[in-house]
Amino acid sequence: MRTGQSDSDPAGGGGSGPDLSGETFAGFDGVEIHGANGYLLEQFLQSRSNQRTDAYGGSIENRCRLMLEVTRAVLDVWGPERTGIRLSPYGIANDSGEDEPMPLYSHLVGELDKLGLAYLHLIEPRASGAGQREVDNQGVPSAAVLFRPMWRNTLIAAGNFKRDGANDMIANGDTDAVAFGRLFISNPDLPTRLRVDAPLTPYNRATFYGGGEEGYLDYPTLEAGG
Repeated sequence: MRTGQSDSDPAGGGGSGPDLSGETFAGFDGVEIHGANGYLLEQFLQSRSNQRTDAYGGSIENRCRLMLEVTRAVLDVWGPERTGIRLSPYGIANDSGEDEPMPLYSHLVGELDKLGLAYLHLIEPRASGAGQREVDNQGVPSAAVLFRPMWRNTLIAAGNFKRDGANDMIANGDTDAVAFGRLFISNPDLPTRLRVDAPLTPYNRATFYGGGEEGYLDYPTLEAGG
């Protein structure tokens, strides 16, 4: 990440902000800001990647600045009731990582909570780094458990959940909902299967992230004998 960039243009994309107004007419119900998985907003957050010397680097407050500015810009268009954000505390995807995540993410979550977003979507550390391989990191904390006390509105947890574990997290009050990704690809009727505790169809990771037609629309439903 470049250092010394103009404080008014941290990403080097021009002085004006993005025009988000057209998205509201495209049939979307809302927007999730992606601040996880080693992408740009997370790069600004973490000291490993953010080596800037201006108002967007150095202190925790400075490194959170862009994330909060982007969030406020989205809220100006969509409003808090239609805006969520995704974070990956303790994340290690795409060479990301923070030596001491709690001070950084405690500050960020606290500031985001003040904005009244519809939800906070947290990637569990045990699943961080999953891309073209299976990941189940051991000896790591639960992001939902850590940040639940700091967040007033809806909390969503994601990462390596199965039916019983998801139900336990919700029953314990550690999260309000659980998001599924990979299992939803291979089980297009996943909510029904979870509700009746039906067997789940295994996914084929080799077909993820593009390629041919196989692996997205060809998984059977229960009604089809899957």
